[in-house]
Amino acid sequence: MKPKQIVIELLIVVTTIATTWLTLKLLTNKTIIDVQLHDSYFIMAPSTLILPISSLLLTLIYLIKEGLAGYKRRFQNLILVTSNFLLLVWLYPLSIFIKNLPQPGWTVPPSLSALPKATPDIESRLKDYSLIVKNVKLYTPVVVIVFMLILVAATFVTGKNWNAKPHEQNSN
Repeated sequence: MKPKQIVIELLIVVTTIATTWLTLKLLTNKTIIDVQLHDSYFIMAPSTLILPISSLLLTLIYLIKEGLAGYKRRFQNLILVTSNFLLLVWLYPLSIFIKNLPQPGWTVPPSLSALPKATPDIESRLKDYSLIVKNVKLYTPVVVIVFMLILVAATFVTGKNWNAKPHEQNSN
């Protein structure tokens, strides 16, 4: 591979990471992100999201880019496999955490029967939250499995084409 092509690919990786960092910096405009979930309160720095979001973007970029090139280029395939692996390293523990979230079913103090009758808004928000938690719990393992399959397929095709000469590579 030519050094010029390596520099171009590394520029794509660095640009993606820098764009993610800048976007998070502009969107959050905070030093911490607060997430209140049921009776727990999570605090995290926006910088902790740079790696997973960059990995997701790089996986999608190189999945499309190398799909069009037939997964024949080693360095680009290594970037795809590495970014997908880093995404899974972050996504799998997140899916375990989401799986263990309690299903919402608490009462809002004071109990809804003690409040005036004009409170259907609270009940509808609790039902909406319950539906969101249910759907996230349902689809997170599916997302993990999809990215694992992408990792296995990309690794297999990369290994298959690793020692092949340009005229021996499969067009599959």
